[in-house]
This record gives sequence, C-alpha cells and structure tokens, in this order.
Amino acid sequence: MDPASEAVKGEILEAVKAHVEAGDFDEAARRANELTALGPGETAKFLECAYACDNAGKHEQAVFYYRQVVRADPRCPNAWTNLGLLIQRQGRYDEAIACYTTQLESTPDDPWASHNIGVIHCYRKKDFVTAIPFLERAHRIEPEDVLIHHNLAWTYYKNRDYEKAFCNYREILDLIDQYMEWIKSVYSHTSEIYADFALTCLKLNRRGTAKRAIEMAVKLRPKYRTNWGQKYRRIHERVVSGARG
Repeated sequence: MDPASEAVKGEILEAVKAHVEAGDFDEAARRANELTALGPGETAKFLECAYACDNAGKHEQAVFYYRQVVRADPRCPNAWTNLGLLIQRQGRYDEAIACYTTQLESTPDDPWASHNIGVIHCYRKKDFVTAIPFLERAHRIEPEDVLIHHNLAWTYYKNRDYEKAFCNYREILDLIDQYMEWIKSVYSHTSEIYADFALTCLKLNRRGTAKRAIEMAVKLRPKYRTNWGQKYRRIHERVVSGARG
C-alpha cells in the first residue's frame, strides 16, 4: 500500500464530503469519480458515508452516496434497496420501483425490495392486483415478519378478497399469541392489526370475532400510542353498533 496514494484518496474523500455538506452535488460527483477511478475498494467508503448520513437523517446526502455506490458497484448488496427507500420517502415512486427492480435482478430473494414495490402499488398507486404478487413473494421469503404479513393481509382486504385477508390476519394473530411481548417491542402497529382484523370480520359478518378483536385493539392502543385517526374510530363505531363493514 502506497502511503502517498492513500493520502491522496483521503484528501479526495474529504473534499467529496465537504461538497456534499455544502449541497454542491455536481462538484462532489466530479471528485467522487476521481476517487472511484483509483480503485474499486473506494466503494466501501461511500457506503459508510451513506449509512452515516441516513442514520443522521441527512437523506439527500445519503441518496448522493448511494448513487456513487451503485454506479461503482451495481451489485453491491442492499444498496439499490436502500437507495430506493430513500427515494420512496421523497415521493418519487416510479424511480423507487426502478431501484427495487434493479436490486431484484441481482438479489431475487431480497424480501424488502419485493415488499416495498408491493407497498407502493397498494398504498400509493391503489393497484392492489399488481401489489399482491410482490407482497406474497416477500412473505414467502420472510414468513414470520409481521410488517410484511400485515401489508399483505391489508392488500387482500383492499382487493376485496376478504376470506384471504381473514386467513392471513388469523395467521398473524396466531404468531402474535406466541410472541406477543417480542412483537410489540419491534412492531409499533400491533393494535392496528387487531383493528384491521375487526374490519375484515365485519365484511364477513363475523361480529363476535370483530368485537373481540376491536376490544384487544383498544386495550393495546393507549400503552403503545398508536395513532389510529378517523379510520380506526370508525371501525370501533361499526363494531359497537353492529353495522356491517
């Protein structure tokens, strides 16, 4: 290892960071090109910068660094998924889907790339038919992940496949029964699962099950500070009144 070369790389990296912090992304990109031209090992340094900026909430800067990573190493594990998530948070959904799709080309078993494509189609594009295969794929890869399973069950519900939604919510609740304390510690929307299950039960005219589910949701809500909003208040009113969903 040539100490002089390492010193030059260090100087360039610091210059890149300074330009990024100043918001001068064009100049930062130019200096980044100089650094990656010196060797493929420099990709790891950009990845560290991306993680640091992401964790610090500096999302625009993190996007820049992730772009440098995937430009230098398109098959870098998780880089496309992380970039896609940041872009998704900015509301650029088609661009985010393109990132996740690129990730899946090199890593077909990445559950979060599939999951996030499904979430965009469900919640943003309201295209439930397209969303379902992606969420099913993510669930097959991570069958015990509650977030993935919850979004799959809700997408079945929105697609008016209430029986599938009911079965999937039952599976989630069985898992919660086994690992309640652990799941509540890692997933802040446990009460919403019970509320959504209650809504599904109303659609199937299973009022007794809906009542028990919403009672559990109400019990969990104060402790875990779930922001229900009008949607869940309406569910509660329907269950109490005995109205069908």
